[in-house]
Amino acid sequence: MTQKLNTRSESQFENLLAGSIEMPTSTVTFKKGFAYKRGHVLGYIKTENKCTPVNKTKGDNSQYVYAIAAEDADATEGDVVAAIYMAGEFNTPHLIFESGDTAADHQLSARQVGIFFK
Repeated sequence: MTQKLNTRSESQFENLLAGSIEMPTSTVTFKKGFAYKRGHVLGYIKTENKCTPVNKTKGDNSQYVYAIAAEDADATEGDVVAAIYMAGEFNTPHLIFESGDTAADHQLSARQVGIFFK
């Protein structure tokens, strides 16, 4: 994924990434009901084979960090397939959490899948 840094907004957009380790990517289905933004911290619902915003109060496996959204994806009307970062180093202030969750709530599960909050 090539990213241009020609404008101020694109430069701010790029502040999500930290460090210099390899950032493996993939695609996955994002669950209906959210307008995902690049930087959303995602959990994975095994029974549905879909990603959704990580939420510490859930019991469907989405309470654990699975990936970081690598692009914006509007799934408000239906599921969409979009890119994710499967591992890497990320600037914590640019990560997006839902439901009052914080980086501190998910730091351990993120580390277990090779995602590091800086």
